[in-house]
Amino acid sequence: MLRAVDTNVLARALVEDGTEQGRRALECIRDSEVFVPETVLLETEWLLRSQLGVSRAAVNTVLSKLLSLENVNFDDSTKIANVLSAHQEGMDFADALHLLSAQDCEELVSFDRDFARRAAKLALPVPVREP
Repeated sequence: MLRAVDTNVLARALVEDGTEQGRRALECIRDSEVFVPETVLLETEWLLRSQLGVSRAAVNTVLSKLLSLENVNFDDSTKIANVLSAHQEGMDFADALHLLSAQDCEELVSFDRDFARRAAKLALPVPVREP
């Protein structure tokens, strides 16, 4: 049975907080075939980084390990791997996900000049330009 997981389950499994819910979350991820929606991955990165104070490098490491698990599925594992690579190279996780989700577009428009600069520096496939 394929189970989709919510952020509260995924995050508890990743931080192993020693609670009953944490134990159950870890068992669910470890012992089931699970699907992680991109929205859950995005929210989990934000939660780990901004609410739990997990460093950028540690977030990237734990999400990369998650991606490598055979029982964990994503809409597009290659895209998530590319997001993690861009994140490791300094791009904001959400920006990388937005940009790599727009692969079929000619450009992504944004007023965020730092986003455009980072995307150009990493030579990602879709340019970021101001509207």
